[in-house]
Amino acid sequence: LTDGNLVVASGHGIDFSATGDGAGTDTSELLSDYEEGTFTPTLAYTTAGNASFGYGAQVGHYVKVGDIVHFQLNIRLNAFTKGTGSGTVIVVGLPYTSHNTGGFANCAINVQLYNWTFSNIPIASVVDNTNYASLNAMSSNAIIAALSDPDANAYVWLGGTYRAA
Repeated sequence: LTDGNLVVASGHGIDFSATGDGAGTDTSELLSDYEEGTFTPTLAYTTAGNASFGYGAQVGHYVKVGDIVHFQLNIRLNAFTKGTGSGTVIVVGLPYTSHNTGGFANCAINVQLYNWTFSNIPIASVVDNTNYASLNAMSSNAIIAALSDPDANAYVWLGGTYRAA
C-alpha cells in the first residue's frame, strides 16, 4: 500500500496471531476496532431530583482501541442548584457503556477538582454497565464517601481508561 488507507471489511480486523504471546492467556489477537471522537459530559446526582447544573464548558475526547476506551474531559460550571438531588455526584455521558467486572476494578482515572470543598482524597470510578463515572472521596482508612456539593463555579477534569462492554 503506497497511498491511501487500509480498509478492512466490517466485522473483521488485523490479525496479530503470528506475533509472540505474553505470559497471560490470549483470548484474541485480532485488532477489530479503532475510533476517535468527542462526547459531551454532564454532571448529575445518583438520585437526580430537580438538581440543576449550568455549564460554561463541557468537552470530552476519547480514543477506543479494541474494547479499551481512553478519555479526557473538562466540565466547568457557571450555575448550580442542588434542589432535591441526592446521593453521589456522577459524570454522565462517557462514550461507551463499561464492561461488567463485578466491581470498580475496570478503570484508572485521574481526578482534578477546582472550587469543590473536600477533606479527603477525591477519587473517581467508572461504574459497571454504565456510561458514567462516580465522584467520591476516600478517607485515610479507605472508607469511600460522597463528595460535598460542587460550588456554582466548580471545574472537573477527568482523564482515564476503562474497558467497554
